[in-house]
Amino acid sequence: LELQITDTEMSLENFERDLINCNNILIQSIYTANRFQIAEEKLLNSLNLFQNSEEQVNQLRTQDPNSLIPKIFAVAQSMATLCKTFFQESMTEIQVKGCRNASKKVYKVLTYIIQDAQRDSFDQELTISKEKFIGITTAVRDFSKQLDEIINETMEERMSHSSQLKVAAALSKMHPVLMNLFEVQDDKEDLELSNEFDISIWEEPKEGNIIFSEEGDIKLSTFNQLINTLTSPVRVDMVFVNCFLFSYQSFSTPKQLWIKLVERYEVPSYSESNTKLPQAHYEKKFVFPIKLRVCNAIARWLSVCRREEIQPIEDNIRQFCVEKLERDGMNNLKYKIETRLNEKLTSINSILITSKSHIIANINNISAEKIAEQLTYIDSKLFRAIQPNELLNQAWSNEKLKHRAPNVLSFINRFNQVSSWIASNILWEEKLSSRVKQFKKTLKILQKLYELRNYNSLMSVYAGINGSAVWRLQFTKAKIPKADMQLLSELNEVLSSHKSYAKYRSHIKNQNPPLIPYIGVNLTDLTFINEGNEDYIDGKINFRKCDLTYKALSDVLLYQHCEYDIEADFSILPYLEQLTYEEEEELYQTSLLREPRGANLSDLVR
Repeated sequence: LELQITDTEMSLENFERDLINCNNILIQSIYTANRFQIAEEKLLNSLNLFQNSEEQVNQLRTQDPNSLIPKIFAVAQSMATLCKTFFQESMTEIQVKGCRNASKKVYKVLTYIIQDAQRDSFDQELTISKEKFIGITTAVRDFSKQLDEIINETMEERMSHSSQLKVAAALSKMHPVLMNLFEVQDDKEDLELSNEFDISIWEEPKEGNIIFSEEGDIKLSTFNQLINTLTSPVRVDMVFVNCFLFSYQSFSTPKQLWIKLVERYEVPSYSESNTKLPQAHYEKKFVFPIKLRVCNAIARWLSVCRREEIQPIEDNIRQFCVEKLERDGMNNLKYKIETRLNEKLTSINSILITSKSHIIANINNISAEKIAEQLTYIDSKLFRAIQPNELLNQAWSNEKLKHRAPNVLSFINRFNQVSSWIASNILWEEKLSSRVKQFKKTLKILQKLYELRNYNSLMSVYAGINGSAVWRLQFTKAKIPKADMQLLSELNEVLSSHKSYAKYRSHIKNQNPPLIPYIGVNLTDLTFINEGNEDYIDGKINFRKCDLTYKALSDVLLYQHCEYDIEADFSILPYLEQLTYEEEEELYQTSLLREPRGANLSDLVR
């Protein structure tokens, strides 16, 4: 039966290849026309931003100037693509005139934008310098003017084909310059990648562009060679695939990754390949496996990415499914990718869903076990919402990059809130007996969190007790039985920061999920890795840094997939979601009121 299944699969593969060959014959006949049509459509889509000059500029005045950068960039890319097509394919006179008119419109509108920027007409603050913004816009404006002049010269003088190609070569050199100018959206939107990005993945030699360690791991590489490894026809290394998809935004963008994946999918035909292999072997062992690997990489990417990451290229993905996969008869892969895309775009980002409670809850009428369980329920939702790319480039601690790490920041804020809330509940008790009771209840919460392996809230509650405002309450602590304080002694050892939390690291390795780690340790590790390793070495991506980052978080990513069997209790969840507490300075002042310096036991409210 297994042999029959294998034979059937091989027959299906042969049938697929036959279909692909038939499609290729058809495609070759319309290839030239399609190339120009696609380029023209891209330009026209970009030009929709610039159709009515004065009216468009008035609308642009109300926008964030930084949002214009990607729009101007889209026009520049389309025009550069059109240049290559224009000078290498035959175009009708009507098409030439259309390109000329389009370039004039772009030039006119960009001139208005530059004038407005120079006159301070934009009210919003630029995250890039005004000089940089004007420089970018000027570059595209001049590019469009030069294109108009060349088209005009071509129409009037009927330049020879060789002359056209020379001009095309000169214009194509402008493209990497434009790419370099436009890569300014974030501090680390790597400029080093821009020059490499314009090199075709099929033209870049492997030798000298990828360097391995003695163990066989990638140390340094160009972006093209990383894509080649990701979609290797020989073998798939899932550790590398996961590491790449986790870390690619530290050296690239979703749009750049998409462009390179599509470029990799378009494997050169047999006649263009210069291979010595028989054609049938080339198709079976090289072309088909690469296309399959590209599709699987796309599907995997859609499974692990954030919705916001994929939204800007949604149309590109759908177009790829229709134009490429349908063409090649890969309907199963088309369905797989479209399904993953639709699931991602319709996923709900909401972390917590609560209902309004008619019960006025407070810590005194909720059991310690229930508090620990519901704190874990909330922590689990927050923890599982963290996306891998939020942990790159220390985004959580960089003011300019914090927008990239909203869920990490929510998790950190929650830690601080719980810590302050615990301390506040103890200190709000005016009577010594009530404070002792609250302290003992807090120890029970700690015990339950320890049993639940929620080390994030465990550390948070532990920090609340060990903060100066609570820890100085000597009379309160003196009333706590030694048996109860034994837990704190154990936690003092397990949660100690000595030798970079060595005891905690050892302890957590022996625990089974579900588990919520204390993310502060992981963020510290990432900080050391980020600051101790360069992003680029000798102009190549330092992929060893990506590997170190991924390994430092591999356990965290694993824990995210394990859920607790805890149901939400909506009678108390709203109370625990919106905690009330005092800030650190206020807490200390309250502490001094409860147990003043130099006070005797008889001086306290008991």
